[in-house]
Amino acid sequence: MILIWIGFLAFVLALLALDLGVLHRKAHIVSVKEALLMSALWIALGLAFSVFVYYGYEHHWLGLGSSVDSVDDTINDGQSATIKMFFMKTENSDPNQNIVIRTTRKLFSVTSHYYGEHFLVRAGTPASQV
Repeated sequence: MILIWIGFLAFVLALLALDLGVLHRKAHIVSVKEALLMSALWIALGLAFSVFVYYGYEHHWLGLGSSVDSVDDTINDGQSATIKMFFMKTENSDPNQNIVIRTTRKLFSVTSHYYGEHFLVRAGTPASQV
């Protein structure tokens, strides 16, 4: 499974290098035609990737596909997992109890407050006084 992730990261880095190093090597004013073509290229690439993941899931490629849910011992396929995620309520629905959120807050200085359009906020600045 680690080789799949390494291959995926290498593919993403190769696409980034292609975009920044080849397609946009020199700064220039982007025409509407060029913007539409580049947008179509990246949208088509994203759709192709989603189709690959879908068929990989449906046909159990690379370990993807239906599996038994450890929480309620039911078979998970794409449809039932989506229904569970959106419609079923769990007893522990507090996002602050999520292991990913708790670990992130321990490792990084993450605030639980919303500061409008600011992505990064330095403590003590006017933006953090909201």
